[in-house]
Amino acid sequence: MKRELILRQAKFELGKDFSKSLHETIKESPALGEHGHLYVNINKLVYKQALGVNVNELRKARNIPKTEAITHYLSSSEADAVKRVKQQIRTLLEMKLDYQQIKQALQIQGVIYRIELQLPVKASVMQ
Repeated sequence: MKRELILRQAKFELGKDFSKSLHETIKESPALGEHGHLYVNINKLVYKQALGVNVNELRKARNIPKTEAITHYLSSSEADAVKRVKQQIRTLLEMKLDYQQIKQALQIQGVIYRIELQLPVKASVMQ
């Protein structure tokens, strides 16, 4: 358990640096001029492609506040999948691909590390 926690923390710290690098690549991308919400959409694409779920589903299932980074709530395997997709997106942005081209390219490989979310069950009212 302690080993997993240390591994998660180390991957989180490495992920922060890589996220900054991806952010810089997005900022320099010519596609940013075409699409003002490129960073938000890329971020959503990262989690959908890496884990097979969208950001809102992940936040809801793991009770992640909107003010906190999702990466704090990932296992080391999940963090690895996210990092891998970020690396791929960075490379595709450097090749001057736009968002739709990046999305299509990533869909060819499929989801990297599919997770199953257990969404909270709403209590039903008995009458």
